[in-house]
Amino acid sequence: MDRLGETATFTEDDLTLLQTLTGHLAIALRSTRLVERLAYDATHDSLTGLANRAHLSYQIDQALSSADTEAAVLLLDLDGFKEVNDVLGHDVGDRLLTVVGQRLTECLPGSATVARLGGDEFAVLLPWRADEAESIADLAERVAERLAQPVQFDEAMLTPEASIGVAVTTRDNPQSDLLRQADTAMYEAKGNDFRVAVYGPEMDSGRIERLALLADLRLALITHPEQFVLQYQPKVDVHSGSVTSVEALVRWHHPTLGVVPPDRFIPLAESTGLIANLTPLVLDAALRECAGWTAEGIAISVAVNLSARNISDENLPGRVAQALATAGVSADQLILEITESSVMGDPAQTLPVLHQLHDLGICLSLDDFGTGYSSLSYLQRLPVGEVKIDRSFVLGLAGDNRANSRALIRSITGLGANLGLRIVAEGVEDQPTLDELRSLGCDIVQGYYISRPLGATDLRTWLARESADAVPRLRLLTSSR
Repeated sequence: MDRLGETATFTEDDLTLLQTLTGHLAIALRSTRLVERLAYDATHDSLTGLANRAHLSYQIDQALSSADTEAAVLLLDLDGFKEVNDVLGHDVGDRLLTVVGQRLTECLPGSATVARLGGDEFAVLLPWRADEAESIADLAERVAERLAQPVQFDEAMLTPEASIGVAVTTRDNPQSDLLRQADTAMYEAKGNDFRVAVYGPEMDSGRIERLALLADLRLALITHPEQFVLQYQPKVDVHSGSVTSVEALVRWHHPTLGVVPPDRFIPLAESTGLIANLTPLVLDAALRECAGWTAEGIAISVAVNLSARNISDENLPGRVAQALATAGVSADQLILEITESSVMGDPAQTLPVLHQLHDLGICLSLDDFGTGYSSLSYLQRLPVGEVKIDRSFVLGLAGDNRANSRALIRSITGLGANLGLRIVAEGVEDQPTLDELRSLGCDIVQGYYISRPLGATDLRTWLARESADAVPRLRLLTSSR
């Protein structure tokens, strides 16, 4: 342009200059695109294209930087997503996550920032007034409904249900840590089988107590194992009236909280991996007591519960064999109770472990039968010798759905008879229930009507009293029918 009008042609030098300039321009354009791409990758999830945690956190900070701005955060966690990956593979899991991301984007307002935080966790930032907390909960319910609509893949049809936690800014605390509060609410929803939970300050106190209890549990397992004490609940043969075994139930004698019930600390131990430290304590203590009973001429076995983490450990059979040898107890005096869900979460890992335990001569008992997978195909794959009917069915014998409970129990006892399995009913609370379970074909019963869980000393007293009774209660009932 500088030479326009001065000449009608370009020289070789002009061409060289132009090539140099275009080369620099091409490099600058590529660099700009690379910077833009890197900036996008740094703020977005590579699988779904949604915002990532860093970008969402930035957006939350921006939204709350002004005192006039109010917002809400939804945190979503897919239920049962691990089973999708384990059973169908990670490719199907990735496709399901992509579908979830698309559905969230479609069903939320355009002003929403939708993010994938990692794994099966998603979050949403929405401009929202604090006084509309009920409306945001309604929106979260609609989101949950939309997500739960079936997704058809070639491999299977899936329903991606989610637990959703909601946190909303308040006038008293406009700079709330919304993401953390939404996470707290999400765990509240998941722990109580709700689809949606809205954060409240009282939820924090529960999590603080949980963290404190976890710290105490970890310390007790390492330095004060004597705080964990076993109680034993007898199991009785419904036909002979004799005690066949006892179930070992652990109690934690906390130095300041007193006796902590198992439903408070067992889930905590399972979710944090501390169950791997707790189970050996219970097993060793139970086997020591069993050895003592045998020495005193009391021929009963002892049952110990195993968690999913326990039966996923390929070293478990060796450790159990060592514990039996140390206590001097034969394998047929030990019953290990497992649940269907703990086994089938990862059958490739758990089934070999169970078969090794069975080969040792240990009886495996399928606990809470009827509440998990409960299909004949699964039952045939498990090397179990005993099935425990879930207490909800036993309690149902006295409820409005008595006919259904009877039909279910009769089906289970019939299945057990065909497969050569011993059938145990737990939760027996009264004489009519005991009579009905006997008529339905149950072999063993346990529950408060037989005996509450007893300490080791009290159990010996109870056993002595039962054996001294010339006509024990159950034997009298059997002969009178």
